Amino acid sequence: MKELEFKKLFSKLSHIKALSIDSKFEEIVQNLVLFVLFNSQEKSLKNDNDIKNSINDYYGINIKTSLIQPAIDKLLFLNKIVRDTSNRNLYLTEVSKMEIGNKNSENSNIEQTVKENWFKEVLNKYNFLEKRDFDELWKLLNIYLSSIFEKNGVQTLNFLNPSIVKDDLDYRSNILILESSYNNQHNKISFELFKDSVNMFIQNADEIRAKYTSQLADATFTSFALLSDDETKGFLNGKFSEMRLFLDTNFIFGILDLHKNNEDSSAKEIIEELKKNDLPFKLMYHPETLNEFKRTFDSKSIFLKETKWTKEISKIALEINQLSPIEELYHKQNINDEIDPSLFLEKYDQVDKILSSLGLIEYNPKFQSNDEKYEIEIDVDEFQKFYDDNKNRKIKSFQSFKHDITVLREVRFLNPKKTKFLDSKAFFLSSDYILGKFEKYYYKRDWEINYLVNPSVFLQLIRPFIENDYNSNKKFIDTFSISDFRSFDIDYSATKSKTLQILNDSYFDASYELKVQILRDQVLLAKLERAENDHNEKIKLIDTYISAENSKLVEENIQIKKSYKNHNNNKIKFSIRNLEQKHILEK
Repeated sequence: MKELEFKKLFSKLSHIKALSIDSKFEEIVQNLVLFVLFNSQEKSLKNDNDIKNSINDYYGINIKTSLIQPAIDKLLFLNKIVRDTSNRNLYLTEVSKMEIGNKNSENSNIEQTVKENWFKEVLNKYNFLEKRDFDELWKLLNIYLSSIFEKNGVQTLNFLNPSIVKDDLDYRSNILILESSYNNQHNKISFELFKDSVNMFIQNADEIRAKYTSQLADATFTSFALLSDDETKGFLNGKFSEMRLFLDTNFIFGILDLHKNNEDSSAKEIIEELKKNDLPFKLMYHPETLNEFKRTFDSKSIFLKETKWTKEISKIALEINQLSPIEELYHKQNINDEIDPSLFLEKYDQVDKILSSLGLIEYNPKFQSNDEKYEIEIDVDEFQKFYDDNKNRKIKSFQSFKHDITVLREVRFLNPKKTKFLDSKAFFLSSDYILGKFEKYYYKRDWEINYLVNPSVFLQLIRPFIENDYNSNKKFIDTFSISDFRSFDIDYSATKSKTLQILNDSYFDASYELKVQILRDQVLLAKLERAENDHNEKIKLIDTYISAENSKLVEENIQIKKSYKNHNNNKIKFSIRNLEQKHILEK
């Protein structure tokens, strides 16, 4: 975005006071004027234009001149700045200088504390790292945070003022931004260590770190908001009007604790924030979303229903990765108290009642004419083509494509005026970044806003209106962490579920260790994946694997015996030699 050089700004974000319940738009501009005067004491700054240019030089923000003069007038009235009567220059009062100096020292100390505590945490797991490695990690972390906060700030501003943002929207997922942050550097740190360290920084954040990180993100959005028009300013100083927020299928899973992705599981936190702060959003779901939930849920639970699971297999299931959350929940219960899968799954038959008890409303869609149904089919076909052109995509069924298009079209229909956030009646909360890109390129006109909003952007939008305590800060920054499941990995979850079932039913005499080994062997899992629904072929592959492992054990046993025999022979020879030497000495 040409009005803001974010790389220049990021290192100075602590100077930008975040929008909040207590800090409104005008105070943000006043704070910026104070800091630029503090950091430009050698310059001659006389008026709003001089201040504007200094803000642009130092922070990289091309703020509107019309915002600066009211801030100067207010600061003069409050006696925080003074004007020299001889040269007309603006200066900070001594009290203001001391306050900003103390604030800078405080910010530096907080950053150093956050840095040192994170390093200690990383060192507990990776004790081979040295000081220069930590410096490299800190640099990489800041590159990632800079990119993710810039994306979040721009996307949030796009909902308030799309004419400013235009083509600068970044639709990459967190993992892709992490990869880009890593690949653009000459690194000695491995990518997996970097990814794990970033997640430690975010997911294990204490109160100080959560506040530090969330304020950086808030300050980023504030910086972009400084470029906005009077309408955006009015929104930030005002209140939300009543809106309908449609939840995507993944958020339904998140509400029911059936999803691993941090963005999707944030749905529960969003509900809590809306209730706690009495914000006027109606949480809704489309009937197609409920149908997709049931289809997805049934496909995941079918493996559970087909088998009576032993406690040992449940213990093994919890040792391996990539099982669905519903399978994990079942095995956690089964490991302590064997339970029939159908009985365990019974409560989810009433998912609509569960959602209703949580305050979600089922939407009653408008009637679809034959022409509209035809248009949906055309759009679904276009979306499938668009989706297939994107790298690192997950596999989707036709029904999933149709669900996405149906709900998105309905939400856009509910917004006859598509140019203003404050006039909007409904939004679609989803972490599907490819669908967000499709909306921009297929539906949206230049002056219109997007109606698909991801959770980090939504939380950013409501943060000026909520109490930002530790829980709120932590929930917010969790959306910037990296999902455990990487989008470009081969997904063997279904294969593992089927293999777990075969081991439970047909290999109960095999050792616990061998069963775990089978479920972790990537080569075997690839072969089982290719076997698809051929049960006999899978049995044959597992038998061959076990036979090969037994042959290895036999060979290893022979080698151990040989080694033991050689060791004993050498020991006997050594003893004889000692006796002979002793006999010679006695002579």
